[in-house]
Amino acid sequence: MPSLPRNKNIETWGYTLINSTIDNLIRHFEGKETLESYPEFRERRERAQELIFECVGKQPTLFYIRRQGAAKEKGEGIWDLTIATYVHMKVNFHYPKDSKS
Repeated sequence: MPSLPRNKNIETWGYTLINSTIDNLIRHFEGKETLESYPEFRERRERAQELIFECVGKQPTLFYIRRQGAAKEKGEGIWDLTIATYVHMKVNFHYPKDSKS
């Protein structure tokens, strides 16, 4: 198995799921009916966070990011996140229990 170079400049990144991302995440994993069962935005946001944690956990994992463009607020950006799920690596990625995928 190939070894990855050790990066000594480890960074901690935060993220925020926004409107359409939240809805699309729930719709993709649990379906339109489930999305509609969360009428309040706060409830949808909390469920989307739960789905992310169910998928990738809270352990460090490899990922790739690509800048998509500037955000509305100064100093913020819109990024594309891809979580590494290589077969030859030991990465624990699980779809949520009730996922239709």
